[in-house]
Amino acid sequence: MLFKEETPLGYIEFDSRLIVSIARQSLHGLGDSIMLSGARGRLKNAAQKKGSEDDSFIDIRVSKGRLDIQLYLILRFGKSIEKTAGQIDSALRRDIRALSGLEVGRLAVRFVGIVSKNLSKRNIEVTTDAY
Repeated sequence: MLFKEETPLGYIEFDSRLIVSIARQSLHGLGDSIMLSGARGRLKNAAQKKGSEDDSFIDIRVSKGRLDIQLYLILRFGKSIEKTAGQIDSALRRDIRALSGLEVGRLAVRFVGIVSKNLSKRNIEVTTDAY
């Protein structure tokens, strides 16, 4: 999907694949405590491979000149929800700002499952807004 944003200097156009790629790299850098998922809580094995086009783990919208992002993730059992969500928040905001120049407004991290030996579906959302 192509987004077009008006600024005082003109229009900025960008493809959502740019944000998906940045998000995938940022999440990959956080280790194996989180896994990509869809909204229904199914693991995205192919989505974790580099170069994959599956973007069902993320919803992106532009609102008031900022990106509103929702992520669907599965968390490994024993990991702190609060700490992991904080790491995701800071990494994603930093990387998107550095690599695209865009600001993230609302970031919602939805943990749709917890996995140990088996996957247990959950629906835990941690939301942050830009400061």
